[in-house]
Amino acid sequence: MPIHSYEISTIFPNGVEILKLTELLRENGIDVIGISKDETHCYVNVNTSLKTSVDSLILSYIGPNSLLEYKNRKFKDIDDRTGELISKGFQFAGKVFSLSLNAQAKMMGLNQVRSEPEVVYPIRWNTKDDNDYYDLVNADAVRAFYLTGVGTYRAHVDAGTVFKDLVRNASSIPEVDAIVDNR
Repeated sequence: MPIHSYEISTIFPNGVEILKLTELLRENGIDVIGISKDETHCYVNVNTSLKTSVDSLILSYIGPNSLLEYKNRKFKDIDDRTGELISKGFQFAGKVFSLSLNAQAKMMGLNQVRSEPEVVYPIRWNTKDDNDYYDLVNADAVRAFYLTGVGTYRAHVDAGTVFKDLVRNASSIPEVDAIVDNR
């Protein structure tokens, strides 16, 4: 199982709270393998594949104690939402196509060679659910397909950046809380 370390010295200035947190984690079935410390920070180290469970337990115990920590959680939520939107794919010619990393790499490669004489058209591209396909009939069709995919990807990332800018500019936890990623 992977080991995750959580920097907690900025959250817990004293050892009593750190011990209470490790007890809470253990009570919830999380294997706490130790507490480590360097010159300026303290870490709780856990051995689990359930990182989200650990995150939830720590958050339920400590709450958002610092603006920076709270902003970082909001950034993660924005990134997660951006990923969800990208995973839905993009529409082209009335059909939905994948924006997985593999699909992005294939689209980029095809776009780069679309005008080479060795490329044989049409190129059949499967939809995201594999229940249909679209024939890219020439280099112009490949370019339009590629730009639509890239444009959709960029739109999701750029919209996320707008929300991240709002978080960056917030000066209090209530201001961060008021930011709702409604995409």
